[in-house]
Amino acid sequence: MECRSLDEMLDNSQTIDFLKLDVEGAELACLEGARKLLEYGNTKGLCD
Repeated sequence: MECRSLDEMLDNSQTIDFLKLDVEGAELACLEGARKLLEYGNTKGLCD
């Protein structure tokens, strides 16, 4: 299975209104893969 981070899939100009993670204990890895998006993007909220 190929895995790609959110940072690879989306650019910083895109807005994520809602992000739900259902990754059975891999939340930190998922958030690390979205570091740029969460730091510099227009993300309004995050739910786990």
